Amino acid sequence: MKRNILLSLMCIVTHGYALPSWVGSPQSDTPEMIYGVGEGESLKVAREDALNAVASKLGVTISSTLTKNTTQTTIGSSIGATNDVTLSLKSVVKPLTFGSYDIVQTAVEGGRTYLLVGVNKKRFCEEKKGEIAHLEEEINKKLVSLRTQESAQKFQTYEMLMGQTQEALRLATIVSSFDRTYMLASHQ
Repeated sequence: MKRNILLSLMCIVTHGYALPSWVGSPQSDTPEMIYGVGEGESLKVAREDALNAVASKLGVTISSTLTKNTTQTTIGSSIGATNDVTLSLKSVVKPLTFGSYDIVQTAVEGGRTYLLVGVNKKRFCEEKKGEIAHLEEEINKKLVSLRTQESAQKFQTYEMLMGQTQEALRLATIVSSFDRTYMLASHQ
C-alpha cells in the first residue's frame, strides 16, 4: 500500500496528473474477495502485478529434509556397520496461479496502465481443491509404481513425490486458511 501511495504522489509531482484514488487506497479485502492493485506498461503487465499483489497476501513456504540413518550390529565374529544417508532434495514449488479473477477497475495515465483485480475466495478455493485432487491422483499412481521399480528409479520417484506432496500441502494450507474445515474433512 505504501508503494501505491508513493506512486500516486510521484505521478502528481513529476507528470502533473493524478491517479484514481483506488490506486493509492485500494479496496479492502472482504470475507468473499481479495483485492490487489497492479501497474505496468501494458494491461498484461498490470494484471500480472495485481495478481502478484493478491498472491503475496496468500504466500506459504514449506520445506522438508529427509534423513535416513541405518545401524547394523551383529554379535560374535561378524562386524557391525553404521550407515548414515542424508538425502537433500530440492523441490520446485510452482508460483500461485489464478484461474479466475475479476477486473474491478482500470485506468491509463501517463502511458502506464493501472488495474484493480478481485479474486473470489470461494472460486479460488474450488480451483485449488481441484489442483490438489489432481496432485493426489498423480502421487497415488507414483506410489503404486514403486512396487515394480529398481532402487535407482525409486529415488527419482521419491524426489518427484516430495515435490508434488509439498505443492499439495502448500495448496491445502492456503485453502484451509479460507475454509477451516477443509484439512479435517478431507482426511476423515
